[in-house]
Amino acid sequence: MVGQEKWEWQEPGTAWRGVGVYHVTLTVPSREPLLGTLVIPDRDPSKARIERTALGEAVVGELYVMCRHYPAIRILQFCLMPDHLHAVIQVTRVMETSIRSVIRGYWQGVKKHGRAYSLALAAELNSDTTDEGNGNSETTDEGNGNSETTDEGNGNSETTDEGNGNAERRNGGNGNSETTDEGKGNAETTDEGNGNAETTDEGNGNSETTNEGKGNAETTDKGNGNAETTDKGNGNAEKTKDGGYAFPVFTERPFIRPLSRRGQLHTMIQYVRMNPQRLATKRLRPGYFRVQKEIGIGGRVYDGVGNMTILTADCFDTVHVRSTMVEEAQHGATERLRNYMNSCVLKAREGVVMVSPFISPHEKPVMDVLLREQHPFIFLADNGFREYYKPSDALFDACAAGRVLILSAWPYDAQKRHISRAECVQLNAMAAEICDSLNAPNV
Repeated sequence: MVGQEKWEWQEPGTAWRGVGVYHVTLTVPSREPLLGTLVIPDRDPSKARIERTALGEAVVGELYVMCRHYPAIRILQFCLMPDHLHAVIQVTRVMETSIRSVIRGYWQGVKKHGRAYSLALAAELNSDTTDEGNGNSETTDEGNGNSETTDEGNGNSETTDEGNGNAERRNGGNGNSETTDEGKGNAETTDEGNGNAETTDEGNGNSETTNEGKGNAETTDKGNGNAETTDKGNGNAEKTKDGGYAFPVFTERPFIRPLSRRGQLHTMIQYVRMNPQRLATKRLRPGYFRVQKEIGIGGRVYDGVGNMTILTADCFDTVHVRSTMVEEAQHGATERLRNYMNSCVLKAREGVVMVSPFISPHEKPVMDVLLREQHPFIFLADNGFREYYKPSDALFDACAAGRVLILSAWPYDAQKRHISRAECVQLNAMAAEICDSLNAPNV
């Protein structure tokens, strides 16, 4: 289990072949909404749903193909989002093939659909262009129909047009093309690369295209029917007329992790099921979910997510259960601990904003009451905010309602799994600092 705790794709010594439950996430790295569209009827997040695109349907279809190939696998829950897919899968018996290899096979199948999608868009884009010259159809040519295309990127293909209208295409790679049109309309295409293309058209009314990146495109019309296209990015593309994006879609391996702790499966299924509702809430109330940078409080700088106006409240106090209280309770003297926990709730009912990392098992019930009774509070996190950060279930709803502010003094650490004793002490000290600073009278 030690190896599985790291959740890495190729963890050394991890077989990943036995019975278990896994959470799998497939993402469009560019975060373009290629898989579906979020629909929010009546602006009500509880009614939110995802309308799938053809590519989204294909991505879901590959899940069922995977299950047909591996009968030991069951899909417990999945949710397709505009730019990613979540799936919770169960391995019901030991397989000869590791779950890593199974998901890698799923990824390969999805990538084929992504390539087909990009090729279809490219063909549609080409069909939308107009050739007014002598036989070239790739670009809008109002002159002599000559075009020159050069691809200087990684593993790109070359096309040479040297004749009078005949075209030959050789595809030896993954979709990148380099085209040179030196004659009057004939084209020879060799595809040896990964999707990047650079086109130069130096004639009258010819087009010039430069692709220096990994699939991004920008088009500028500079003269009498001449067009120059430059691709300099890392995966984002200018929209075509139908709103599509022409680039390799699934370039990152799916993320996979085992769910082995008690209650983790139920929590994850709920998380996956509610994804459309969370996204709708974020779209309708973006201010509460945007990471605010460099919030200065008490001589320390924090990043924050949530309702910043909570910092303007009149009174603040900490929730910090001391170890002496716990030790007394363990020996049967529970009154002091019980009274302290009750006092925290009573303060919140009187309008005091409670501040805490809520680490202790005896502090968490206090936060549960604050959430249930809808009191505002400040939560101190032991890790920073990653891109596309969303609070956990209970905190998410409170954040959407403007009743919580989440602060972190640290940058996001993707490798962090557990909180240390030193960090616990530091977080409690931060809570005291915040209360002292915000309670101090303004001079």
